[in-house]
Amino acid sequence: MRKSKKKAFLLSACILIYLTFLVGGILFLRKFVQNYTDYTYLENIYASANEANIKGLDLLESNYVESSLIYFEQALEYAKEYQTLEFSEDSDVAGVLLSDAYNNICLAYYLLGEYDLSLENGNLAIEILPNESVEYSNRGNTYLNLGKYEEALQDYNRAIALDIENANAYYGKGNLHYNLLIVIEILFSLSLIIENNQVKILAIQVKN
Repeated sequence: MRKSKKKAFLLSACILIYLTFLVGGILFLRKFVQNYTDYTYLENIYASANEANIKGLDLLESNYVESSLIYFEQALEYAKEYQTLEFSEDSDVAGVLLSDAYNNICLAYYLLGEYDLSLENGNLAIEILPNESVEYSNRGNTYLNLGKYEEALQDYNRAIALDIENANAYYGKGNLHYNLLIVIEILFSLSLIIENNQVKILAIQVKN
């Protein structure tokens, strides 16, 4: 009788252990499948964001600026979704996606002459990734067209410091200096006109 109880107890213990491992294995497998599914979905979002940016840039090169903006905004939405689902807090993939989208939107609005919107998105791009040369040169162009020459010069210098081969920054800086020369010439011409008028007025007064 005692042996039967002992065997029943051992059998029950074995069944319990087996069930414990079985349930644990099922839960582990389920979690693995879920993580794999989530990772695959994340990769699809990443690919969609890049694809939207590439399509937008292709349209931009073909001077379809307004159409390119639609794709850049799609890329931004994908980037935001990626950010909410990204597993690793240390990863900067979402930051790159977001910054690229904002920078491209900044460029598109600049080409459309919407300089305030361009500046707004350029600021967001730099806030996310503050060490990207192209973002500073793009924002510098926006500052230049807003007449904010000091800010433009700072951005061009920063862009060149980050990448000495950034041709856009050198070109923008050249335009800045050219604009400043025109302003100086205008001011000089105005001063001559004022001076000549004052001389004429003085001559008339002396004559009278």
